[in-house]
Amino acid sequence: MPPVGLGYTLLLSENIFLLANLSGFYLWAEEENKSPTQPTVKYDAKQYGINSTLSIAYYIASASTTINIGGRYQYMKIDRDGKDNNKHEFYGITLMATYTISI
Repeated sequence: MPPVGLGYTLLLSENIFLLANLSGFYLWAEEENKSPTQPTVKYDAKQYGINSTLSIAYYIASASTTINIGGRYQYMKIDRDGKDNNKHEFYGITLMATYTISI
C-alpha cells in the first residue's frame, strides 16, 4: 500500500511559508534469515508507521530559489509472525534549497 498523507502550506508573508506534512504507511513482506550454522527461517513481516515534517520556507524571487529549514520525525514498527520485534525512530533537522525553472 502506498503511503497516505496530508500536507498543509500556510502563507505567512509574501515570500515566507509554513509547511506541515503527515503521512502513514503499511507494508508487508516475507523475510528470510539465512545463517551458515542455523536452518533458514522465514517470517511474515508487517511494517507500519508515520512520517512527519514541519518547516519554514523562504522564496528568493530574484534567484528563483526556495530555502527550506525544519524538522522531520519518522516512527516505524516491525512485527514478525505477529510478534512485536522492533521499533525505529528517526528525527532530525532538514535543510533544502530548490531552484525553480520554467519550461
